[in-house]
Amino acid sequence: MAAPWLAILVKSVPWVELARRTPEIIEGSRRLLEKSRSVAESQSRSPRHATVEELTDRVRLLEQRDVEHAKVLEQVVAQLKGLTDALEVLETRNRRLSYLLVGLAVLVAIAAVAVLTTSS
Repeated sequence: MAAPWLAILVKSVPWVELARRTPEIIEGSRRLLEKSRSVAESQSRSPRHATVEELTDRVRLLEQRDVEHAKVLEQVVAQLKGLTDALEVLETRNRRLSYLLVGLAVLVAIAAVAVLTTSS
């Protein structure tokens, strides 16, 4: 049997939505890659020869990246919280089902003993 987290992952990830948005994801990653390359090329000059305006732009860009990274991290945390909540619900349901099955097994055993004793 596969790991329980794998089954939860398969059920909880909206695969249809992910497949539908694949072109958007690819386009976004290409834009991010091009932006990173252009920034790297613009920063390839020696910092000793950079002007105050260029350094200010670099700091502003770094702050912007920090904000973008914080947003992505916030989304990841929200998704992890959703997965954790789903796991807690499944754990509770699994525990209740286990108790129910144990109770049912006890009732079946009692009924079997009762049937065997009355038929003798």
